[in-house]
Amino acid sequence: MNRLSTYYFYAPYFALMGDEPTENRQYFLDKYDALPQEIKYFLVSEEVAQEVMRIGNSLELAREQKEVVSVIIRNIVSGLDSPENLRSLLTEHLGLPSEYAENIASEIENRVLPLIGKIGKPTPETITPAPVIPGQQVNPNNIIDLRQQNK
Repeated sequence: MNRLSTYYFYAPYFALMGDEPTENRQYFLDKYDALPQEIKYFLVSEEVAQEVMRIGNSLELAREQKEVVSVIIRNIVSGLDSPENLRSLLTEHLGLPSEYAENIASEIENRVLPLIGKIGKPTPETITPAPVIPGQQVNPNNIIDLRQQNK
């Protein structure tokens, strides 16, 4: 999986964006504007997405399960769920035994949540560039022609 896909699937802000029920997504977005800036940076961080992926890979979670973990993190960090419910949310939404959910919760508490406040505003150096499509020409105005080309 490339960096852009990892970011899209596992950054808490974007996780399950196309599959989440509209009312859940809208509820989060309504709360998002009032969140402190450091929480907003956390929710869109590539570093957080990478950690979620690492945790999921190390515990052999499927992609969909890692996305659910990201949404649970998002809801806890944004105040939609209580941190005390982390283990029960993991058990309920992932359908895993409580011992397994305990391992995931420990990883989240030790590797992901400590990143809050340590992630700054994204800068050009920290943003993943768009992938380069082989054979596609970029014009001097930095505009790509996406129309079909006759060859």
